[in-house]
Amino acid sequence: MKNKHIQFISIVIILLIFNLSCFTNQKIDGNELSDKRFYFTQFQYALHGLNKDKAFQFFKSFPVKKIMYLLAKDYNIEIDIIDFNNFIKSSDMSQIESYGGLRDVKQTWNINKDKNNKIVFIFEQDMIKERDLKFTINISSGNKDLTTIKTSISRIEFIFKQIEFSLKSAKEYAKEYDEKNLDKVSLAPMIIENSSEVSDKHDQQNKAAEIKFMIDGYVRQLNQDQKKEFKHDIIDYIYKTCE
Repeated sequence: MKNKHIQFISIVIILLIFNLSCFTNQKIDGNELSDKRFYFTQFQYALHGLNKDKAFQFFKSFPVKKIMYLLAKDYNIEIDIIDFNNFIKSSDMSQIESYGGLRDVKQTWNINKDKNNKIVFIFEQDMIKERDLKFTINISSGNKDLTTIKTSISRIEFIFKQIEFSLKSAKEYAKEYDEKNLDKVSLAPMIIENSSEVSDKHDQQNKAAEIKFMIDGYVRQLNQDQKKEFKHDIIDYIYKTCE
């Protein structure tokens, strides 16, 4: 009887742990969101004795773009990192806020933008146990947390191995990122890195809308037989053009 009680308690504990982990790492489906664009708005680094210069070098070398690529691909969302890139390029230390207690000092790059969809990074390093590192990703929309990914690592390069537990296709997308050398390419899919990409996309959308409007006006003048003929002609033309 005692063994049965122990087995029952063990099962309950396992289920509780499973449910808590599911709650922490909820799956985001971009297709279910009215706005699929998210903005990187905050990066916090907590370490005793840390100053702004050291924090900036850490922010600069951290694999932000690659991590964002994995998130964007797995969740089917767009991620805007324009403000962070501008911060790194300008080396503007005024964008870093310092605060904290005796045990640690928190240096935070923070853009106070009125954006509904936000992504926040938090990196913590214990002042005594140097290899005790914690990295957290929080994704929110409005006042609602959509998902939180928490990792405990001993080295920064192990982050990607830990992220694989939360993102089912992280390993595949990380390999794709490396093979296509996307770290050196400014136009990585689903990652918005500079303002020109936003305006280019807006121009493309306007052109597409204009073309659709012209086709719609032309088709309205045709009879049913002409519409069928036009449909086949336009499909053949698009296929040949896009090959």
